[in-house]
Amino acid sequence: MNPNQSIMTSTDERIVDAAKKFGRTIGESDVYKNFEAAHQSLRGDQEAQQLLQHYQQSQQQLQMMQSWGGANPDDIQRLEDIRKQMMENKTLKDFFGAQDELVAQLKELNQFMTDTLGFDFADMTKPAGGCC
Repeated sequence: MNPNQSIMTSTDERIVDAAKKFGRTIGESDVYKNFEAAHQSLRGDQEAQQLLQHYQQSQQQLQMMQSWGGANPDDIQRLEDIRKQMMENKTLKDFFGAQDELVAQLKELNQFMTDTLGFDFADMTKPAGGCC
């Protein structure tokens, strides 16, 4: 055996198996399937993609203006108008709704796991290093 390889104990194997089952269960949930379907719809809808891109670019511009002290209430209102227009698009509305449902379910699962395990489950899944 290579000295750099570790020997997995039966406990380690059970933990890995449980994590895989947990991931599969999430991936097979109706909430996740609804999100995936909404995401696919978004990928196939050029108009929705353009609206989203326009909103994101406008949001970035406003943030830059605010950081330089040059934003005014009209700029903020323009971004809000673009957001309202974007949310009138059925594809985007469905996508953001499905995304919100998935995030809520994942937060609920995290809270359950945190309460059960006694430590912040989601915090343990973050990368070990880096800036984020």
